[in-house]
Amino acid sequence: MDASITTFQHRHIVYRPGNDNPADYLSRHPVAIAEPTSREEKIAEEYFSYIATASTPKTMKLEETKHATAKDATLTATIEAVRTNNWQNASRQGHVNRPNLVRYKRCVTNCQSPKICCCVTKR
Repeated sequence: MDASITTFQHRHIVYRPGNDNPADYLSRHPVAIAEPTSREEKIAEEYFSYIATASTPKTMKLEETKHATAKDATLTATIEAVRTNNWQNASRQGHVNRPNLVRYKRCVTNCQSPKICCCVTKR
């Protein structure tokens, strides 16, 4: 038998109705949520609502990511360099951010798994 179950075998479970059960207090006494009444409360509520909405990152769909990647010369050159293992050709392409390309190359070179990389995924 499971050890966690055996520790409770000799105990008695006693039902206590909600009125006498302190653990049931919150479900029997819910807090009423009041609408903001003063101008300051309304402004504060709007501000917090704005912060919550504006600070939540929007997710991109896979197609949007593919489209944005295809438009980025450095990422396109990096993907091609990973596929062909030709970093010299990638650095010669126009509009490539060479410092970022060097970082990506270093990342790909230092990856422990050839199939999964921290910055570029081979397919």
